[in-house]
Formats: sequence, C-alpha cells, structure tokens
Amino acid sequence: MNVLLIAADSRTKDLLGEALTRRGHAVATVADVQEAETAIRSNEYRMAVFDAGGKDAAAVELCRRVRGALNGRPCALLAADGKMAAESVQRLLEAGADDCLCELDDARRLDVRLAVAEARSRGNGCLGADDLTALPSLIASCPLLAKAPYGAFRTTIEGRFLEVNSALVKMLGYESRDELNAVSVPDDVYRDAAIRWRMVEEMQQAEHMENLELALKRKDGTPVDVLASGRVVRDASGALIGFEGIVHDLTEHKRVADALRRSEEWFRSLIELGYTVYTVLDAQGKVLYESPSLQRVYGWLPEEIVGHSVFDLVHPDELEAARHELAELVAKPGFVHTIETRYRHKDGSWLTIKVSGVNLLDNPSVGGIVLTSHDITELKRAEQTLRESEERYRKLVESSPDGVGVVVDEKIAFTNLAGVMLLGASSPEEVIGRLVAEFVHPDDWPGAREDLRQVLEENWNMPPRERRVVRKDGTCVSTEATATRIAYQGRRAIQLTLRDVTERNRAAGRLKQSEQRYRLIADNVTDVIHTMRVETPIDPARLASASDTEVTILKALGTLHTTYISPSVQRLLGYSPEEAKRLKPHEILTPASLRANAPRFASEASRWLRRPDDPRAAHVLDIECHRKDGTVVSCEATGTILYDDTGCVVGILTVTRDVTQRKKAERALRSSEARLRSLFENLPDFVAILNRQGTIELVNRSTPGTSVQELLGNTGFDFVAAEHQEHGREAFEQAVATGQLQKIEVQDIFGHWWICRLVPIAEEDEVRHVIAISTDITERRKQTEAIHKEQRLLRQLLDLHERDRQLIAYEIHDGFAQQLTGAQFNLEAFGKLRDKDSEQGRILLTTGLHLLSDSIDESRRLISGLRPPILDEFGVVAAVDYLVCEFREREGISIEFDHDVQFDRLAPPVESAIFRIVQESLTNACTHSRSDRIRVTLIQRDQRVTIEVRDWGVGFDPDTVEEHRFGLQGIRERVRLFGGEVTIETSPGQGARINVELPIVETAC
Repeated sequence: MNVLLIAADSRTKDLLGEALTRRGHAVATVADVQEAETAIRSNEYRMAVFDAGGKDAAAVELCRRVRGALNGRPCALLAADGKMAAESVQRLLEAGADDCLCELDDARRLDVRLAVAEARSRGNGCLGADDLTALPSLIASCPLLAKAPYGAFRTTIEGRFLEVNSALVKMLGYESRDELNAVSVPDDVYRDAAIRWRMVEEMQQAEHMENLELALKRKDGTPVDVLASGRVVRDASGALIGFEGIVHDLTEHKRVADALRRSEEWFRSLIELGYTVYTVLDAQGKVLYESPSLQRVYGWLPEEIVGHSVFDLVHPDELEAARHELAELVAKPGFVHTIETRYRHKDGSWLTIKVSGVNLLDNPSVGGIVLTSHDITELKRAEQTLRESEERYRKLVESSPDGVGVVVDEKIAFTNLAGVMLLGASSPEEVIGRLVAEFVHPDDWPGAREDLRQVLEENWNMPPRERRVVRKDGTCVSTEATATRIAYQGRRAIQLTLRDVTERNRAAGRLKQSEQRYRLIADNVTDVIHTMRVETPIDPARLASASDTEVTILKALGTLHTTYISPSVQRLLGYSPEEAKRLKPHEILTPASLRANAPRFASEASRWLRRPDDPRAAHVLDIECHRKDGTVVSCEATGTILYDDTGCVVGILTVTRDVTQRKKAERALRSSEARLRSLFENLPDFVAILNRQGTIELVNRSTPGTSVQELLGNTGFDFVAAEHQEHGREAFEQAVATGQLQKIEVQDIFGHWWICRLVPIAEEDEVRHVIAISTDITERRKQTEAIHKEQRLLRQLLDLHERDRQLIAYEIHDGFAQQLTGAQFNLEAFGKLRDKDSEQGRILLTTGLHLLSDSIDESRRLISGLRPPILDEFGVVAAVDYLVCEFREREGISIEFDHDVQFDRLAPPVESAIFRIVQESLTNACTHSRSDRIRVTLIQRDQRVTIEVRDWGVGFDPDTVEEHRFGLQGIRERVRLFGGEVTIETSPGQGARINVELPIVETAC
C-alpha cells in the first residue's frame, strides 16, 4: 500500500516510518503541507499519516488541507502524536481525521492502530475482519476508543453488550457502562428487534457491514439514528461468537442536512436578491452564469453579459493584471484569491469592485471558476476620507506643541513627542504603561483623579485646569490640562491635553512689575513716546477699497488728540508735556514734512489694514519738527497702529528721536562712500570681496574670460585652475583663521597668472570677509619664462661648447700631440747617432717621418670636424653628401640622400646649421634607432629649404628624453635662431622622422 508520511520532527518520522515499513508499505515522506498537497495531487495514496505535534490550530489546519487535497478519494487519514488530549482528538476528528495514533512508543499498540487504519482504507470506512480477528478486545487494544467521540461496542450473538465506550453510553442515554451492558440489544436498543436479527443472519455470510444506517432508541425511548460499521468476531476455531464495531450518531448530521436545505433556499434568495454578484467563468474568461443581482449592482441584465468575455468590462489599465489573476486561478484548482479592480457600469461610469475567485473547474456540479464581487466604490471613498482624516489628526497630534496623551485605566496608553518632552522622558516607551498618578503632584492628584472619573463616567468635557506635573527628574512644571472621553482600541479612554504654562505664570507675575518699570522708562527715555487717539474708531472690515481706506485715514489723522507724551519732549522740542498735549500734528510738523508723510502713512496704513499679516508692524517715517524757539529739528518717528479688543483702529503710538547729527553723518558717509566706490571701481588691479565660504559678493570689474554677473554668487575657487585650487583654499582658510594677510600666486581657468593678496576683514573679533586684490602677471611671467628659457639654452650651448673644446683637447692630446711627440723623439734620436747611415738611423728617420705624416692627417681631420673644408669649397649639398658617405662607411648602414634645390650657395651660418642638423640627426639615428635603413632629404620650396632625416627603427617617446641630452634640444634651438620650424614625429616601435624648415638666406657673391 502506498502511504504518505507528513512529518518534520525527526523522532516522529523515524517511529512512524519504521512501523509502516515493517508492515510492508511503500512510504513517501514530505516535510510540510505544501509538499503534501503536491504529492497527493500527483500520486494515489490509500493512507496518509501526519505529525499532529505542536499547536492544535496548526494541526487542525494541516488536517483540513490534506483532506481537501484528497478531494473525496478513499484514503485513511491518521493524526499521530505521543501525547494528545481528548479535546485535541475531538478537534482533529471533526477536521477530517479518521483516527489518532497516541501510542507511538508502544510498537504493539501502534501496529494494532495501523491495522485498523489499513482495514478502513480497504473498506472505505469499515473495520476489516482479517485485521481484527487477532485482537483480544476492540476497546482494550486501543484506549483511544474509550475517549473517541463515536461509539464503540462488542456484543454477543444473542444481543448482550460485552464492551462499550463512554461515547456509546452517552449516545443511548445511559448512566454507565454497567447499566448499558445489562440491557438487551434487540429489545432495548433497536426500535425494531427484527431488524437486528436480520442483520445477524446477513453478517454470518458477509463477515462485515459498512456505513449501515440504523434506527435505535435511547433509554428514555426517544429515537436516535446512527451510522454503524462492524465485523463478526470468531474464536480460534472460526466459530462466530459475536460482533464488534463503531457507531456514529446521525442526529446532528440530519439536523445539519435539514439546516443545509433551509440554508440552500436562503442562499438562493441571497444570490437573487442581495448586493453580491455571483459569476461563473470558463477557463478562458467567458461568462457562463451571472446572478440576478448583476442588474441591481452593475446595471447589466445577466443575458447581456453571459456568453461574453468578462474582460470586456474591466478597466484597460487593469486588464493585464486581471488576465494574470485568471491564469493563476486556472493553474491552481481550489486556489482562492481576492483582488480589487475597476468594472464598467452600464451607464459608463467605473466602479471599484472587490472580486474573490475559486477554481471549481474540476467540480462536476459547477465546472467553472466562481467569482463573487462587491461594489466597494463608496467604501474606498470612505476609506480614503478616513485615512486622510486620520492622517490629519495624526499630524496634528504629532506636531502639536501641547502634550497630547491617552489614558486607559489611569495608565498612559499613548503620548505624542511634546508630551514625552513635557514629562522629562527621552522616548514614549519610558512613559507608556505608567500610572498618571506618578506624574501628578501629590497635592493635585485627588482633584485630578475626580476630574478624570467624571470625564470617563459622565462623558464630561473637562475645562482647562491648572495642574502641577512632576517630571521624570523630579522637577515640577505648571500645566493647563483639558480632557475628554474617547474610544481607544475598542475601550473607553480619556484624551488628555497638557500645556506648559510655567512661563506664562512667571510672565503674569512679572507683568505687574513691568508695568511700573515701563512707566518709569517711558518717563525717562531720551526718545519721545507719544500716544494719540482718533475720535471715531476705524473698522478695517468695513473699508471698501484702497482709496476709501486712505481717505478715511487722512480724515482720522485730522481728529487725533494726544493721550500721553513723555517728558523727554521738552528736551527734543522745548515744549512741556502739558503744552505738547494741546498741539495738533500739523502744528508740530513742518508743512513740507506733513505734505510728504501724511499720504505715505495713509497709503502704508491702508495696505496693512486690508492685509493685516502683522497688524502691529511698525512704520518708520523721516520727519522735520518745529521747536518752540522756531528752529527745525530732523527726527525719525516709528509709528504703530493701536487696536481695541474688537479689532478697530483707535489710535497711533509713536516713538520719536532726534536724528539731526545722524543725518549729517549719513550725508558725509554717502559722500565718502561715493569717493571710495569710484576709487574701488577704477583700481588697476582686480578686487573681489568674498565671504567666509569664499563666495564672491562684490567685484570692481570683470576679468578676461568672465563678466561681473558670472563672477558674483560663485566661489573664487571656481575660477582657479584645478592644480592651484588646494593651495588657494589653504591660503584663504589661513587668512580667515588667523586674520593675517596671505600672498599667493595662482593661475585661473583661462590661463592667466595672478598675484593675489588675501586681506582678512575682521568684524566683532571675527573674520567675516576677505578682500582678494589680484594683479595680472601673465605677461611678466611669460617674459620671465622666456628669459629662463634663454638662460637654459645659453647654459646648454656653453655646455656644448665646453664639450666640443674638451673633445678637441682629448683628440689633440691623444692623437696629434702624441704623434708629434713621437716624431720628435725619433728625430732627436736620429740626430744623436754618429752613424746616420746605419740601419737604426734609417728606422728612426722613417718612423719620425711617418708620425709627422699622421700628424698632418690628424690635423686635417680635426679641422674637418670643426668645419669641413668641403662646406666652404663646394657648399652644403656636397658637404651633406660627403657626411652621408662617411656615416655609411663607418656604421655599415644603408643611408640614402635625395636632394632637389635650386640655390648654389647659402649664407655660411645657414649652411653650417643645415650641416650640423643632418650630422646630429644621423648620429642619433645610428646610435639609438637600431634601424638598418636611413633616408636624408634636402628639398627647396620657394624661399624655404626642408631637411628631413627618417629611420625605420625602434622609435622613442619625446616626452621621456632626459634634459642632459642635448641632441634634439640643439636641433630645436638652431632652427629657432633662424626663424624656422621643426617637427619630430616618433613613438615607440614606429621609427622616427625629423622634419626641419628653414628660410633661405643666400650669400652676396
């Protein structure tokens, strides 16, 4: 028999696997319910055993899912656990288990229970006779049957109970097993005894019965319908001695069947009359059925939709997702999934619907995919509104400066951040869960507790109460508390709002003191404090337009009368306070000042009254006032509009000070500023003012490559070349940090060089700006570099000259001088011989003559090296040809010489330069190129001659030539001296080509 074992626990898996294998079964093992469902769908199993250890809910869910995957196929389903309570057994049997294995460590009892299950699997629910014959007792062999929810029995042939379990005793209405064992089964248990005797006759032939519905009666005579399965019991000789089996009470089953019929009628009415739409689709999405509620919900008649694709009415944006969900349902029989999508109403509007689908294509009674859908358009709108409302409330609470908390059972259940800070905690976790009493001052707690009780029990909104709160560090703060009852997480709770009024109380205490102090200040300040009231208050809400407002204000200014003026008016205007109170504004202000400021004040006041962003904002006016002695004084008046409690304008408060000297100073300052600005803008140097961050705030002019607008707002480092930026930043930061002048030399991004003097400007002992004074030294630097270059060239030429002198000295010493000395020695020796005709004399004379001849040749070679005679005699073409032949013979390399010139002779310096350029180029090529071929070309084009020396050797990188190598540098400098151009084309592995162009300077012959 194929058996599926579902067990993750290794011990349970080993015990059950060993027992099943011992009984000859083919066991397949999986670890979880998902693997079990897959295995059941792909294989045929007659028995499935699952590990019911762990939580009851998980075991019951596993049992239901496995039974559902079996989909009605005959298979004994067993739950296994070494320890299992009777309640757990009951739940598992109700969930679809056929039996429970509770004796995993007892091999004999485990075999007995497995034998029962094997018989059940073969007989589709009955007890197999072959497996039970060996059992001494049905109930004794399986103690679990004693607690099973179904009845178990053993009877004699004549009809007397031998064994019953407690479930059967209860089912038949008896008090105990002994009481039931004493009754006659045919007469006291069966409603018709004849039926029992017919069963005895049939059982002798059939050996067993299965799922037989019987009509029994209880002790009190009430009927009970049961479903019984049983077998005959024989002794060792095979003689029939009785029956044993199990009985299921059908009373509840029949009650459920009746309820199911009534429920079916109810559901039919619900489908037809409710607001849930039921739809059946085939695997391609074609509608097979629509419930009548379709018209009520979506406006369509069922016959208008049936036969069409369900996707015809799905919103285009969600069509792909809907097709994907249908494919998922088709691929997974029994799979249930719920989605939200948009569906078109018959009137063209789009509804948001919630659709649940289940694949019942394999169910013959349905044969399709069943969809249930609900219109949730209004629900989604309500949810969105609720979310927005909750979000607004959450943000309001979180951002509230007042502490907001929730109290449940006198404990803090929630608090916002302001509440955490008010209580002196660092996080909500330090507060939540603690009693409110811990944070209320002991003297205030009785009253606070009574207030909270009234709020909670009487739904009373507590008005503001001042309570002292004890912070976590033990300090006290005064708060203003309000409270109201709310529902919080399904429970009655109190929302408590706390506002820290400690400072407010302190301010109230200081207010009385400040009134006297301010009065004293007002009476003794140098500035004149002046309050004036209008006759009729002005209501800003009734002002129709700007022009109406200004006219009203101007009229009101004419009705102003003084209510207070400080004594300092006598120092400013020469009037006593009593005299000044009687004066009108036009009597104090000069006519010019009155004409200029009255309309301006009316215009600004009109604007503020119509848009009172800050109704008490101050207005500053420059005025001129008449003194009592007739002189005029310049003043600055700061005015504020006064309002009453209703928001109407009732007067003006002004503070006036003498600014005569300040005006003079301002005029002098403006004059000085104009002179300095003119000087600043006309300085020959470029001057920029930078802030601490290096941003340019002001410049006196533009620089080459930029405009003033491009400079302002950018940092000065943006215009410094990348290689100089770090040096520039260091100097700038040093100037800011030390306050000392820094001097640097940098190059800008346009290639110009500058000497910059960074002058720090300290304000209040802190460097806030730096003045960068920059002088353009580009031309000076070019001249300096040119001088340095000429100096380097001169040094190189001197080095070359010294090298040539040294070489000539070595050659004269080692060659010419040595030969002359040898000749001298030989001739002196020859002169001392007495017999000059002797062989020795002849040898000395011959040797001396040879040495003199060699000395002459050596002198010619040296002269030719310094300036070949052929160059003077035949010109540069013949000299170069001679030079090529000499190199070809000496180096053994193929050297070609091509020439095409029209001139006969050139100026000696030019000829010498051409000769030396070719000589140096050939020397380099022969020494370094390792080429077996060299070509020299001399061509005249108009008034320029081109010299080219090319090899096909290893090449080189011109940038890596060391400075002490003078060959290429000497060629460049010779060409530069004659106003020519030189090009060196080479790279590693590509040979080398030296191309020189020189202007022709012919000799004057």
